[in-house]
Amino acid sequence: MRRPFAVHRYARLAALVLAVLMVSPAGNAAAVSYGVDEHSGSIEFLTRGLGLLPVHGHFGHFMGRLDLDPQDLAQTRIAVEVDADGIESPWPGVAPRLRSMAYLDAAMFPHILFRSTAMTPGPDRHFTLSGILTIRGVARPQQLDVTAMRIGGGGSEGTVAEVVATGTLNRSEFGMVADDGLVSDAIRLTITSRIRLPRGAAVPG
Repeated sequence: MRRPFAVHRYARLAALVLAVLMVSPAGNAAAVSYGVDEHSGSIEFLTRGLGLLPVHGHFGHFMGRLDLDPQDLAQTRIAVEVDADGIESPWPGVAPRLRSMAYLDAAMFPHILFRSTAMTPGPDRHFTLSGILTIRGVARPQQLDVTAMRIGGGGSEGTVAEVVATGTLNRSEFGMVADDGLVSDAIRLTITSRIRLPRGAAVPG
C-alpha cells in the first residue's frame, strides 16, 4: 500500500517499535493528536544470523496516530499500521525472504498493527508503553521502553522532542519459525520519533 493512512484503520507503528516522525498537532492544549508516518522517521529491527552476524533492516511504509496529553504523558496512546511488504534490508535476499510465507507472509497479511493500551511512568525518565502487536493475524502483548528528551525549540512554535522506543519480540510467537537455529528468535525493535509539542509543554531533558 502506498497511500495516505486512514486514522480509523489504526494509522499506517508501532513498536514497535517505533527513525524520526515529523508530526503536526491538532486539538486543544490538554490533549493533542498527531498524525505520524515514515517521511521523517523509521522503524528498525535487528536480529542475529548463525548466532553472530547482525541482520538488520527497517520498515519503509507506516502511518499512525499519537494522542498525547503534554501535561500527563502517562495518558499517551498510539496506534500504528505498518506495510509488511515495505520491509527492507541491506543484506542481499533478506527482504524477499522476510516478506515470504515463511516469515511475514505479506501477501496474505499485508499489515502489521500496534495499538497501545497503557503508558506507565518508570525510573530515570523512562516509560513503559504496553499494547497489542498483531503480525500474521496473531495478536500478542508487547511492551516498549520509551524515553523522551527536548532537542530544540521551546519558543512560540512549541518544543521539539525526540522520543525513542525500544523492545524485543520473539518471532516464533507469531508463527515465524523458519530457519530455526540459523536466525535468532529474538528481534530487537527501535523506533525513534520527533514531535513538536504545544508551547509550554514539559519535556524530560
